[in-house]
Order: sequence, then C-alpha cells, then structure tokens
Amino acid sequence: MYKQFYNRVHAVQENITKKILLVEGEQCEAQLEQTKLEELGYEVIVAHNRKEALKIINETNKIDVILMNIHLEVGIDGIETAKEILNYYTLPIIFLSQHSEPDIVKKIECIDYYGYI
Repeated sequence: MYKQFYNRVHAVQENITKKILLVEGEQCEAQLEQTKLEELGYEVIVAHNRKEALKIINETNKIDVILMNIHLEVGIDGIETAKEILNYYTLPIIFLSQHSEPDIVKKIECIDYYGYI
C-alpha cells in the first residue's frame, strides 16, 4: 500500500525528500506506519490527535502531504480535523481507515481530499 504511494510520488520528483504529517491516534500503529514510511525515504512527523496536528502544521515548514486516520479520538474524528485544517491551509490529505462503511465514505466526499486508503 505505501510502496504504491511512494512509487507515484518518487516518479514525479526524484531525489527530493517529502515531509509527511501522519495523524494517527493509536501509538503502536503510528510507530509502525512511521517506520515503514521512513524506510521508503520520507520524513515523517507524527501527531496523535487534532490538537497536535494543528500545532505541527502551524509550526512546521512545508508539509507535503497529510496521512489522516479517520478515527482519532473520542468526539473528534479525522474528517472533522481535516475540515479544520483545510479552512486555513491548502494541503493534500489522504485518509487512512480500516472501515469502508457508506456513511464514512459519504462524510469524506463532501470535503477536498486526495485519497482514501
């Protein structure tokens, strides 16, 4: 899954390290995803919740893409967090989820994003 994503980006801009903001509420999952992405040559910054994600975006130069888990924390999901980010920044967001229920897909269709994995 990550290898296909890597190959597409790598083909466009070879030799340029991309900076990914990984927004993942589960610490073990975040660590695993971060390791795999770094092995593929990406610089990865991890946020575990909405507040951390917004702080990192405000303080970090040049985030190239956001990988956003749809399920972040109780009461605030990745979709709402993405809407908030897109109110202030133009950043590509790729949603990550193990769920494909129609109601979740419908929620993300109403906002600008670049993919759903």
